[in-house]
Amino acid sequence: MGAFNIPSAADIERLTRRLRSVSQRLEGIEDGVYRLDRALSGRGVDARLSAIEDQLGALASKLGQAAKRAPGAKPASKPKAAAKAKAATKAKPATKAKPAAKAKPKKA
Repeated sequence: MGAFNIPSAADIERLTRRLRSVSQRLEGIEDGVYRLDRALSGRGVDARLSAIEDQLGALASKLGQAAKRAPGAKPASKPKAAAKAKAATKAKPATKAKPAAKAKPKKA
């Protein structure tokens, strides 16, 4: 068969296996591109964001209910930034303005 330049059964089988391998790799690449396209499309991001917002809302309501149920619970302490802002809003006593320093003439 080789002398007549005709492929043998083994050659055809080897070619068939290679073609199947290339086909499977191409399908994997197509699946990856599809997943990327779906993840990057506007709908996918919007849906994920709305799901996150829903979960945050549910957690906030659970925290609010837990805070109402706890009878001896102390309120949360104020953050340091809020305390500093409150201190900054208090009126400070007026001080006497200092006179501006006189400029010395430069010698040439």
